[in-house]
Amino acid sequence: MNWRLQDLPWLPLAPQDFRDRCKAIDEDPSPEGRDIAALASSQLDVNQLTRLTKSIRAAQGRGAALDPLTPFHLGVMGTGTTCLYVPTLSASAARHGVSLTVSQAEYGQRR
Repeated sequence: MNWRLQDLPWLPLAPQDFRDRCKAIDEDPSPEGRDIAALASSQLDVNQLTRLTKSIRAAQGRGAALDPLTPFHLGVMGTGTTCLYVPTLSASAARHGVSLTVSQAEYGQRR
């Protein structure tokens, strides 16, 4: 069997109803962090990570606590393009029990 490390083959496959579960998070006024973490703990591709991150951001924007996830705010800046990986960070953090909020510096900022 050939596998790639970035596919995280030791995790279970994403559920068949992944998109429906993300929609449920979007529509729930106070979603459970436990449900988000369980969904994040699957083999998710970049598109799925980005979709789950959108749901997490929406819930955070509504003021949802996402208990029992631990809140953490991360600032990201760099000398190169960071917008390619930032959309996947919140979903990846949820896999490890963290409710991550990311602030990203605009391109070309010097301070």
